[in-house]
Amino acid sequence: MTPNRTATTKPRGPWDIEALRSTAVTFEWADEVDGVRSMYYKGEPYRGRATRVFAYCAMPTNSESMHAPFPAMVLVHGGGGTAYTEWAKLWAQRGYVAIAMDLAGRGPDGQRLIDGGPDQGGIEKFAAIRDGIENVWFYHAVANIIRATNLLTTMEQVDKNRIGITGISWGGFLTCIAAGLDDRLQAAASIYGCGHLRENSSWLGEFAALGEHHAQQWADAFDPMFYLSNATMPMLFVTGAKDPAFPLDSFQKSYRLVPRNVTLRILPDMPHSHSSGWEPIEIARFIDSHLKPTRQHAPALPQIIESSQHQSIVAVRFKSPTLICHAQLHYTTDTSPWAQRQWHALEMTITENTASIALPDDVTIRDHALAYFVNLIDEQGVIVSTPHTTATHLTATK
Repeated sequence: MTPNRTATTKPRGPWDIEALRSTAVTFEWADEVDGVRSMYYKGEPYRGRATRVFAYCAMPTNSESMHAPFPAMVLVHGGGGTAYTEWAKLWAQRGYVAIAMDLAGRGPDGQRLIDGGPDQGGIEKFAAIRDGIENVWFYHAVANIIRATNLLTTMEQVDKNRIGITGISWGGFLTCIAAGLDDRLQAAASIYGCGHLRENSSWLGEFAALGEHHAQQWADAFDPMFYLSNATMPMLFVTGAKDPAFPLDSFQKSYRLVPRNVTLRILPDMPHSHSSGWEPIEIARFIDSHLKPTRQHAPALPQIIESSQHQSIVAVRFKSPTLICHAQLHYTTDTSPWAQRQWHALEMTITENTASIALPDDVTIRDHALAYFVNLIDEQGVIVSTPHTTATHLTATK
């Protein structure tokens, strides 16, 4: 099986997307604990046998959102992760039908299902491509995300025109692929995950071990760089500037592929974990603003209009439905790998809808390498970021 990609058609990858989207997903309910129901749904066949996917499904619990149909969220875990009941409950409390599936063939106890799909180890993620694209974990993960979306569209409690997706780490990576393949998704938030992995990522060793042919075959099939340009929904990208897995340069190359409506939230030292990945308040506000547009107390995130630098002056124009209380310039002159760079912060001056600052003399001297981005922080602690800028040979101010 080879990826379905030509110069004149949207990349569809190795999946038969039309067939997947039209697949009637059979499922069965299992236990219910603390308002969250366990379920099993039919997964992608694996090595000639049928599979099941375990998932948690939670219904809205806050009283102000008890009028169906509800918006819904697909929650995609990352490496080492599973179906998280607390993640499903978090989104149910926000007024969403939430489905959090296990994409590694495991059940609620973390044990392998007898009819589970591939596990998520290194062999299943990378080396399995030698046996065929359809045996790789990513092939099954994407297919089972689409199947979960199918399932949501059949639930009478769900407004099928208001379905979003968010994923953490490898789940963010998968979210980027799904966003480019499935236009039923109306908003997407990728946490840490991105594409361009053969250019820079934590998995350069795995690609080298595959050899050029299989590494390129893997990238052609699974790297989000081939899918993000077809994402039609607004997208939020959240990461840390020192993320150890998905570096800031690959992250930027990825979000730049999205044709419109991209919002960023970058922190210098954001930890890389599932709990840290679903915690940022910007995710809920971003999703609410697109899937609950009439909700008066869920304003859109602040919007960066323009970021510019003239000699040593950095200026950012913005508009915001909330008060911007702080603006910070985060910069580094470190040329180490992104995950090892040391960042410094400076408070900027805010005048009406513009934040500005003069770069300090020690970073404007010629031949220094400089990378920086600006964070705007509103009265609720919500943060939005400019893209990072890398510059060399800056003109000295003295």
